[in-house]
Amino acid sequence: MVRLAPRWPRPIVNQPLKISNLDRDKLYRLLNGINGIDIPATVAVSRGQLEDVAQSRLPLETWHGAPDFPSSSVRAAPTPAAVSPG
Repeated sequence: MVRLAPRWPRPIVNQPLKISNLDRDKLYRLLNGINGIDIPATVAVSRGQLEDVAQSRLPLETWHGAPDFPSSSVRAAPTPAAVSPG
């Protein structure tokens, strides 16, 4: 797609070389702090950490990268090892 983009017959919204910046964690780092944009932080966590927060055994603020919760929003994403197959 990178080679085709300069000759593509229509406008391209997401430039091929910048698509990798659209991951939720990267997008948060790029856009956080820009006035007028509200984007939740994405924090990778283990299943155990997520269960500990759900059971009130661990405060959300202890996760590395979590903003000042609850004044900010957070998107918790389980690490690949924490996701059950199927």
